[in-house]
Amino acid sequence: FGWAALTPPLDYGRALFLGSGAHLAAARASALPKLLVHGTDDQFCSDAAFDRFAAEVPEPKVVVLDEGAPHFDIRRALPGALRRWVAETLG
Repeated sequence: FGWAALTPPLDYGRALFLGSGAHLAAARASALPKLLVHGTDDQFCSDAAFDRFAAEVPEPKVVVLDEGAPHFDIRRALPGALRRWVAETLG
């Protein structure tokens, strides 16, 4: 029904995913709706890395930035973002 990336650790992806970027490649190739959520104070994913990834992911997509949120604390933006995305995706 869709694909979601919640604070992806893009700056450490090679080490964390043992060099496998298959899931990120799947997002870049998918025609499914996508939800991309990023905390702007994420210590594992810079704004620049997230912006590059978001630009590479084709529509349909929803990009949500949680201003000032670190990697493990996107709770301010996540509930509303998920609710809206699921409602819009499922119609």
